[in-house]
Amino acid sequence: MAFTFNWAGVNINPIQGGSNNYQQTIRNDAANWGSALRGYENRKANQEYADILDARSRVAQIQARIAQLQERNSEIMQELSAITPTAVEPVQPYQPGPAFVSTPEHPTPTNYPYYNELG
Repeated sequence: MAFTFNWAGVNINPIQGGSNNYQQTIRNDAANWGSALRGYENRKANQEYADILDARSRVAQIQARIAQLQERNSEIMQELSAITPTAVEPVQPYQPGPAFVSTPEHPTPTNYPYYNELG
C-alpha cells in the first residue's frame, strides 16, 4: 500500500537562517525574556514590601490588644486589692500516725522491699 499526498496549493515560506532578520528575532526574544524577568523581580519586590507593611499593621494591632489587656489587668488588680484577706486557722495540726508494724494478723508482704521476718 502506498501513501500519496497532494502537494498542490500548499505554500511554505522559505527558511533563511543566518540573516539579519533572524539575528534581530533572537535579540528581540532575549529582550522579551529580560523584560519578563525584570517584571517578575519588580512584582516580587512589591510583594515583599506589601508583606512588610502588613506586618507593621499587625504589630500595631497586637500592641493595641496588649494595651487593652494591661488595662483590664489593672482593673482586676484594683478589685483584688479591695478584698481584705482573712487568716484561717488550720482545722487540726498534723499528727503523724503510728508506723506500720508487722503482726501475725497483718504481716508485711513478701514483695515489700523492707521485709522483716518475725522470729
